[in-house]
Amino acid sequence: MADDLEWSDADRDAAKRAWNAIADEFNQWDALSLEEAVSWIVSFARHRMASTESLRAENARLTEERDALVEAAEYLIGQFKKVSRGVAVRDLDEALGAYDSAIAKVKGGTDAR
Repeated sequence: MADDLEWSDADRDAAKRAWNAIADEFNQWDALSLEEAVSWIVSFARHRMASTESLRAENARLTEERDALVEAAEYLIGQFKKVSRGVAVRDLDEALGAYDSAIAKVKGGTDAR
């Protein structure tokens, strides 16, 4: 049953600690068979793995959203450059440099994938 899971010793220890905390509270650990105890430990480990996958999915969604916002901002800046036809280009180029620097920091510093 537990052989089909890929988990580290840290995952297993965390699941055991979680189960022990609950078992101590309700004094149930000694009343369970070994198979029941293993079943509970596996269920805690699966929950932890599912939570990790959920966080990874949310990170991917936020990364895609951020990238879409960057793309939209770049499009708007390009349109503004076309409309201004060189008027205020110096200020715009300075702003673009700051913008590019900020985007590089965001892309390099917060993406947990």
